[in-house]
Amino acid sequence: AKMVNLAQVCERYGGGGHARVGAISFPPDQEEKARVAARFEEAVRLAHENRPDLYQAEIGVRMQQEALRIAKSRYWPTVDLTFTQAWARPDPHASMLDQWGDAWTAGVTGSWPLFDGFAREGRVIQEKATLKKRNIELLDAQERAAFEAQQAILSLRDAEEFVESQRLSQERAEEGLRLAQVGYREGVNTEVEVADARAALTRARGLYYQAVYNHSLARLELQRAMGILGPRAGETAGQVKSLPRPSHIEEFAAPKPGDVKPGAEEKAPQPNDNQGEE
Repeated sequence: AKMVNLAQVCERYGGGGHARVGAISFPPDQEEKARVAARFEEAVRLAHENRPDLYQAEIGVRMQQEALRIAKSRYWPTVDLTFTQAWARPDPHASMLDQWGDAWTAGVTGSWPLFDGFAREGRVIQEKATLKKRNIELLDAQERAAFEAQQAILSLRDAEEFVESQRLSQERAEEGLRLAQVGYREGVNTEVEVADARAALTRARGLYYQAVYNHSLARLELQRAMGILGPRAGETAGQVKSLPRPSHIEEFAAPKPGDVKPGAEEKAPQPNDNQGEE
């Protein structure tokens, strides 16, 4: 049976070539699931590249690795070199001479403790335990980033579907108002029924704009989960450039044909309720 290769879907929708998704495939009737999986893989990749909490956890692991290396170095001998030089008046070598002179000293010391009451062993064990803790914290941060990205993707899909449902509800309310006004002109409906239809349209519009607002928040939450919401580290206010918007962001933000796209709150349909025809 023909399968939908997830790696190809990743490439098509901006996912790049994630090494872990190349062997995952879906049946032809589950292409939407493949697209969601590709979105998730790309979102996790961007989160690993941009989220500051992941950077902090990774740097913590590296610093602890160095701390462990320093603790193990106490098993080796240490050699210290010293050198000092001084200028003074009178001459340091002849205090009776009223003139400038210099004096310098140099030395070499070495030590190799053979036994220190198991302090080295205890320090190494402590640093190893701390390194294990830092690795767990890094794994926890990675899993938390993946979970937040998945939740943001699902929330955005729900927001898109809710926007579409409210758009259809608004269209039905517009049609209901039109029919009520026609019936009023023909003497079938009363003015109260026309007012009720207009109130229903107002409520439908409010729910529609609320859905568009929630859709915008869902898009921002997705960008926050991927670490691309604000300016990048090191950029000043005068150097902030527009953040890249990968194709998968547009894919997330742009619903299917017929759905409301980002910015739809400015382009929302303004139905003519023909108020003057009463």
